[in-house]
Amino acid sequence: MIKELIVSENDVFTLVHSPLTENEIIAKLHTLRDRALIDSSRFSVSAVAEIKLENNLLAYIAGVNIENHEQNRLSMHAEQLALAIAQTLLGGNIHFSRMWIMGAPEAIKNGSTHALADNPVMSCGHCRQILISCATEDAEIFSVTVNDEIKPPYKLKDLLPQAFSELDLQLNAAQRKDDVRHLLQNMQVLLANSSNLNKADIFANLRAIKPHIISDDFKTSPILSCIIKLANPVCYIPGALVQDVGFLTTDAVFTAFGHAITRFGGHSLDVAEMYFYSESLHAAQFRGSEIQYIRRFVSKDIPVCFFNQTGECASYNLSECIKENYLSLQFSAA
Repeated sequence: MIKELIVSENDVFTLVHSPLTENEIIAKLHTLRDRALIDSSRFSVSAVAEIKLENNLLAYIAGVNIENHEQNRLSMHAEQLALAIAQTLLGGNIHFSRMWIMGAPEAIKNGSTHALADNPVMSCGHCRQILISCATEDAEIFSVTVNDEIKPPYKLKDLLPQAFSELDLQLNAAQRKDDVRHLLQNMQVLLANSSNLNKADIFANLRAIKPHIISDDFKTSPILSCIIKLANPVCYIPGALVQDVGFLTTDAVFTAFGHAITRFGGHSLDVAEMYFYSESLHAAQFRGSEIQYIRRFVSKDIPVCFFNQTGECASYNLSECIKENYLSLQFSAA
């Protein structure tokens, strides 16, 4: 039964046997668009990807754009985030079949007479490169206007002809055929939980998350997966490392925080704890971009725990990690 498989049926993740209707897709896009963080552009975007799974199951995964006004290179696009969350929840090498995008200045809402309310918005070049790596051969992209008109689809291969891909470097991410039922049951402990999980459960879920790794040479962070625990509401939000051959990698920290913002919105998150699955246990392994992203959404000194592949763990406070990272950079420059 489908209900046995549903992990968390919400605006970010929906798992069904029958395709969502156009009205259901449009409703999701409107709801999500209000959660985008767009301090710089004031242009809010939402995206919903459809992924066909085994046993006639369809997963719908969503994302919003999150801008970083201090350093725009740390921003995330809605399509990029939707696929990173999909990789986190479904594992393997996900390939979406359809995607719907809605975007406009945030002040323009449904029913507006403004010209941009009827304007179709299509993925930028940055996102087209990411999408081509996670798409089926005939994947389609739909632009949905703020006034609810779904424009005729574009084939992704027409939007990015002669695309640069992993094949050009003779690289292929390890092909896996994960058991979706097993992955979702494992995630159910995580996403549906509203109480304190023990470290064994946390480690099991961190290890179950499947990063998308093309090559260790492309690795922007040693952290493969991340779980952030929110205090209000109490829940656990996962994120995976997702590499792209065009060096447009989404680190696990970015995915987890983007996942939380897509689900709950808000410029600040009430983060209680953070957990990471990594190659080592030392406190200085955060990259500067990861620290900046964490500090943007976390305003207090919270516990941080690193697990390695054997299940060993080391606990720190966030302030210790920041200090050790700074000292590590100082020694490296010496």
